[in-house]
Amino acid sequence: MTETGPSADLKPEPRNKSFRPSDLQTSIMKTLLLLVALMFCCCISRLDALSGLGCRCIRTVPNPVPARAVKKIEVIPVSGRCRRTEILITKRNGSIVCVPPKAKWFPELLETLQRTRCDRKRARSCVDSRLMP
Repeated sequence: MTETGPSADLKPEPRNKSFRPSDLQTSIMKTLLLLVALMFCCCISRLDALSGLGCRCIRTVPNPVPARAVKKIEVIPVSGRCRRTEILITKRNGSIVCVPPKAKWFPELLETLQRTRCDRKRARSCVDSRLMP
């Protein structure tokens, strides 16, 4: 029996069982995969910088710290966790203050500490003059 009329035109074409994407689809999929991989790499690198162990200095003190109050000075260079150099001064009372790296009074503090503490014979640590700006 042969069908004639409008219903004969509505028959779907037989599907090809092996689906092969076109070249355009393949290039779009490769591009999307590359973008996803790039976004993943960017997110992973940002996670390290945003972790809880990031910058320790939220604000810095503009006023000079007296040399007699200084117990320890730490200089933390730029790293993946913090994008700026940090200078932390631990005072004898246990408090920690952050100093801006470009503070005009900081080199003078280092000189004073070197003069007063490194001249002693039993000094535990001394400031290397090459580190001073």
